[in-house]
Amino acid sequence: MADLNYQGPNTIEAVYDYDPGKGLSQSESKYLLGVQANMWPAVPQEVKDINVQNFPRLLAVAEIGWTNVENKELSGFLKRLDSHLPRLSTLKIDYFKLGGYIAGVWQPEQISTNFKTLSWDVTEKVYADGRVTAAFSLRKELRF
Repeated sequence: MADLNYQGPNTIEAVYDYDPGKGLSQSESKYLLGVQANMWPAVPQEVKDINVQNFPRLLAVAEIGWTNVENKELSGFLKRLDSHLPRLSTLKIDYFKLGGYIAGVWQPEQISTNFKTLSWDVTEKVYADGRVTAAFSLRKELRF
């Protein structure tokens, strides 16, 4: 992702687990009227980049707003999320897909002190304007 990642990514699980009332006294919690999700890109980005950073996290934030804390259940949310992702696709809203930016993964044994070309097909990572957004990782699994 193109944003500066100071404390690590906010996973969908971490966003869903957020409790805006946590740490508030009973007298303070009466002033809690709802939730909001701010987004400040660290560098100029296209809408596609921002959408990938926000979705499906915004769906988790929305559920925080209308579900009582005692009724929240991550596994149920993740099942419901499966039905929402095709809707985002239909609406042409780009969203984060696990491994979506990963274009190539290599193993330590593939790296040597002798020059060797490693290549991956990044065709699916090309934006309409020709810009490529791709990441390469030594790790096999990234969970955002």
